[in-house]
Amino acid sequence: MDEALSRDDVVVNLWNSYTKTPDYKCGLTEGIPPNNKLVEKQERLGLERVYDHLVKKSAIHNLKDRAINDWLKEWKEMHNLLFAFVLKKRGDWRKKDLRIGDPYDNLLALPPWQDVPRRISEFAHRLNELLSFEYKTNKEKYLVLAEIHYKFVMIHPFDDGNGRIARALTDQISLYLGLTTAMVGYPKHNKKKQSLYHRAINRSAKFKNVVPMSQWIESYIEKQLSQLA
Repeated sequence: MDEALSRDDVVVNLWNSYTKTPDYKCGLTEGIPPNNKLVEKQERLGLERVYDHLVKKSAIHNLKDRAINDWLKEWKEMHNLLFAFVLKKRGDWRKKDLRIGDPYDNLLALPPWQDVPRRISEFAHRLNELLSFEYKTNKEKYLVLAEIHYKFVMIHPFDDGNGRIARALTDQISLYLGLTTAMVGYPKHNKKKQSLYHRAINRSAKFKNVVPMSQWIESYIEKQLSQLA
């Protein structure tokens, strides 16, 4: 989220905590800045709940047997958990048009908000197709994870948190495919790593394939696997 959060936007406990900070007392801002440490802390707690309640547990089940609607409900629940300590309105598809990257770069154009329900349902169907195959090599698995991650981000079904939920979903499927989590520790505010991530998305859009994204994912997972060896 790029805009300041008003009292009407956030849960009561967060606003009450913010009123005790110097920024509020000095009248430096009319709302809570999105990069405020309080917001960052609460979002981090929310992300931990996403992994504890959904990613790690569901990854051990037979995900290929899931109904489309079960996937949709789970992604909404991920959003609900992620922002449970931050936003009053959460857990539903976006109701406004968004853009990512350069506003003049049509390669990164997102679908209008009215098209999100259809696009996210089609994505869930594609996910089930991908999970119906057997993959012999890690390279094949990285390409699957890349397609899942990239397509979710390019639908951008929520107002905020799409990257984190896409990474949570990628880790969930990674565990299911017998790999390890790679992106749970991905630092939202690490500019260097964020730049590499955005570059992978841009290159995948430019070349119309997910190889750049698969290379980015591979670099994370291979590092984790080498530490476990």
